[in-house]
Amino acid sequence: MATPLRALPLLLLLLLAAPAFGAWEELRRNQSVALLIDPQSIRSDGDATTFRYLVDFREAQTDNKVTFFRSLITNAAIRCKERMIAVRGSEGYAGNTGKGTLLGATAPTPAEAAFKSLEKGTSDEDLWKRVCTKHAGKAAAKPAGKPAPKK
Repeated sequence: MATPLRALPLLLLLLLAAPAFGAWEELRRNQSVALLIDPQSIRSDGDATTFRYLVDFREAQTDNKVTFFRSLITNAAIRCKERMIAVRGSEGYAGNTGKGTLLGATAPTPAEAAFKSLEKGTSDEDLWKRVCTKHAGKAAAKPAGKPAPKK
C-alpha cells in the first residue's frame, strides 16, 4: 500500500503541470528546435493581429563560454492581407517551454520592429498560416453583435 502513496506526489505534480503544457500549440519541429504558438494570445489589433510564439531549442544556445538561453518567447504582430510580420520583443529562458530563470528581455529597435514581408518556407510563414487562417476563420464564424444560432 505504501508504493501507490509514494507515487501520489508525482501524479499531483503532473496534473498541476498539465495546463502549462497545453498552453502552447506546436507548429513545426525538427531535431534541434520547435516552434510553438500560444493560441490564447491571438488578438486582433486594428489592421494587425498580435500573438506570442515560443522557439524551443533542444540544446542550450551558447557562444562556447556563456549559455544564453534554451527557449525564447516572442511577442509579434502580423498583417494578414499584406503577409507581413513585426517583432515586438523577446524573453530568453534557461529552461525549455519558457520555464526556468528569465535570462533577459529585449525590446526591438524601431527598424527591427517594422513590419517585414514574409519569406516563403520559413517559420514566419507557419505563424502567418496559423494566425491568419485559423484565427480569421473563428472570427468569421461569430460575427460581432449577432448571437450564435441555437442548436
